[in-house]
Amino acid sequence: MNSRPILGLTMGDPAGIGPEICLRALAEKSVLEQCVPVLFGDAGVLERVAEIGGGESEDPSPRPSPLPKGRGRIVRRSTENPANEIARQTSEKNEADERCSLSPSDGERVRVRGLPRIISLAEWEKSGTANEPLIVDCAAVVANSVEPGKISAACGQAGYVYIEKSIQAALAKKIDAVVTAPIHKEALRLSGVNHPGHTEIFTALTGAKRSCMMLYSDKITVSMVTTHIGYHEVPGKLSVERVLNVIELTAEAMGWMLRRPPHIGVCGLNPHAGEHGLFGQREEEKFVEPAVVAARERGIDATGPLVPDAAFTAGVRRKFDAFVCLYHDQGHIPFKMLAF
Repeated sequence: MNSRPILGLTMGDPAGIGPEICLRALAEKSVLEQCVPVLFGDAGVLERVAEIGGGESEDPSPRPSPLPKGRGRIVRRSTENPANEIARQTSEKNEADERCSLSPSDGERVRVRGLPRIISLAEWEKSGTANEPLIVDCAAVVANSVEPGKISAACGQAGYVYIEKSIQAALAKKIDAVVTAPIHKEALRLSGVNHPGHTEIFTALTGAKRSCMMLYSDKITVSMVTTHIGYHEVPGKLSVERVLNVIELTAEAMGWMLRRPPHIGVCGLNPHAGEHGLFGQREEEKFVEPAVVAARERGIDATGPLVPDAAFTAGVRRKFDAFVCLYHDQGHIPFKMLAF
């Protein structure tokens, strides 16, 4: 029996930094000591990155996937109709699959430069749990059509497929958790996927009744009440129920990790937390204060509304294990400044 957790990695957008990061993770000793990684991606893309040397540099800073040769990092939008592009790349992928080199013994792809064992998606679905690092070839995009930094419907669709297959594996209890590489939200939308990001995809595909985005680090942890919407939409998306749900989800997750009841800080929306209606439309009084009271009645150590521009100072951070933030950048900016 394997004592290490089996973690499903998703390759992210094939035209982004995901393929190289994933290859580095698969070769990282500290990663392999702590888990059995199973990477859901495209073998053709990973092989091209590996052949050029992606993931093998001693420079720790990630670079864009180095394929094809000679391409720069200029971001260009695809001018082709998204549906036509996906159809074209599907046709190319079928042709590429026919040319794919196979082992005559078991249909396995030939390994390249020490890559983990590569199996097809069909083989993975028939197999039991993994006991060694694997690459699951989802065959979602043709490798030689991928250009670094180019936004395309085909790459958006491929990124979604990797997430979908990893979630299915987690629900089937073949893996213990999912770790995602970056996707491109515009490419995702071009492909016809209406979910704006990972959080919404996971919520939909798992059928979760409640969910929220939480970013955790040893320096700061933040959860978001709203995520991928414009600032002008935020007040209309707030409710006592939604704020309370995020407080409860955050407290539950932090309790698992800390093995004790956590201290949760809840931010206000407006400058100075509204100053009793001086700024804003009394969102703090309508939504945050009642949610904090309800959380306390349920045994959660919650405090708020906190003044947002002072909530993340060193002294205040020491008082709380996690912060509930009301919109995307309220949480992401301090998190990335402190933890990245």
